[in-house]
Amino acid sequence: MKKLKFKPLLLFLSIVSFLVSCQEDLDSSPILAPVETGLLNRTFFHENKQLEYALYIPTSYTGNEEVPLVVYLHGAPENKELAQSSTDFIDVSESQGFIMLYPEAGHAGSGGFIWAEGRGGIADARSDVSYINALVDAVTEELKIDPSKRYLCGFSNGGFMVQNVANQDNSRFAAMATVSASLHETFANTSPNPISMLYIYGTDDPITNYENGGLPPTAFNVDGWTVPALAIESAVDYWVGINGCNTTPKETDLADSDSGDNSTVTVLEYSNGTGGTEVKFYRINGGGHTWPGLPINNRPTALFEDTNKDIKAGKEIWEFFKKFERN
Repeated sequence: MKKLKFKPLLLFLSIVSFLVSCQEDLDSSPILAPVETGLLNRTFFHENKQLEYALYIPTSYTGNEEVPLVVYLHGAPENKELAQSSTDFIDVSESQGFIMLYPEAGHAGSGGFIWAEGRGGIADARSDVSYINALVDAVTEELKIDPSKRYLCGFSNGGFMVQNVANQDNSRFAAMATVSASLHETFANTSPNPISMLYIYGTDDPITNYENGGLPPTAFNVDGWTVPALAIESAVDYWVGINGCNTTPKETDLADSDSGDNSTVTVLEYSNGTGGTEVKFYRINGGGHTWPGLPINNRPTALFEDTNKDIKAGKEIWEFFKKFERN
């Protein structure tokens, strides 16, 4: 009697068993959600209050590698939508691959939102320093953010808020930048940790006098601020001292590429600070209370003076930021 040959049958059963096992592994594997990019609107709860913010995630973001984060604080009374439309950061984010975060201030007033920047206004009843830091922590945890490459910047009221964070707790950020804001007198004698700082400021700014600082005119004092601001050059000197930079700057006059904007740009660079920190000051000669490089629709020239078009503020800020990392 011939013996039965079971080898083909055993081979077939082994293949079936292997395929079933593979299918079980596939069924048990988590299904990864697609990475969201573009403009996203979100909410965030802080101190029992629901707050809103927006993210812009560039199309190059995959979620596999850590990327930098730039946080922009809007002026007053504004919101996260104006923060996007009145700056050039989305274009820079898309070309350079960093994520933009646009928080909305916690205090509503005068048709928009106002930061608790520490100048004795109504908004100062709350703490926006803790809010900003908590939100940055949450976004860093949610997304693939490089903690050593987080940066903070702002315009006007948001610029003063940047100075508030810089003086109270700048530990999360590698560098900061302020446009059309200086530093209020509350911090004139404090000793924060050194951090690289950039200022962009117009000599014809009608909100805070270039030479004398002080309080904004009544028409622009939308939050009842009572603490005067330093003149911008005094604010620059403050950070030069805090950072221990060279006190004699490298001075450069940029090309007047748009002769019709009634302004020019002089750059003053203070280097060799503690831990490689720097201070950089873009003095907009003839410039107003505006964001250089863009027409700002909600700030008419008749009130806020001329906008410089020789530079784009967002691009210049990023070129400054990307040189620095937080250890």
